[in-house]
Amino acid sequence: MLAAYYETSGRSAEAIAEYEQLLAADRIDPAGLNNLAWMLHARGDARAVTLAKRAYDAAVRHFTNGEMNLKELIEVIDRTILPEFTAAQARIKRLDRVPYAQAPLLAGANDYLKLREESWRARSAGLRRKSLGTMRPPDETERASLEVLDRIRPAVPVAAQ
Repeated sequence: MLAAYYETSGRSAEAIAEYEQLLAADRIDPAGLNNLAWMLHARGDARAVTLAKRAYDAAVRHFTNGEMNLKELIEVIDRTILPEFTAAQARIKRLDRVPYAQAPLLAGANDYLKLREESWRARSAGLRRKSLGTMRPPDETERASLEVLDRIRPAVPVAAQ
């Protein structure tokens, strides 16, 4: 694939352009989406998050349909999902002069991100061990992260619903 050649040759601008053409033509596979998301992330492009999620969803679909192997699925988790949580936590740590009233929101957001990262790291490790039994703890951690999210999510007025 030309995009992968450009990427491995250090020609990231050309690789991104090629991956974006494949994306526009709906001819990009999960690995290509993953690579594009990673390159955009390195440039600080906000589209990286959406593409990383799309790459993971596509990888799960391909894995479920037998079109992707376990190693490729683990790579999507390790190269797209986990770095996004790490980057988001770093952005939160860089925030300063947060109003006192907003401090609990910031702490909750940080707790949410830590729990999500923990659950995805555990999933990746469980998949590496090829043990579905190890997936229960990540699911429990995921539920805990959603509880944190519910606590920090602003209440929506009844009239707005």
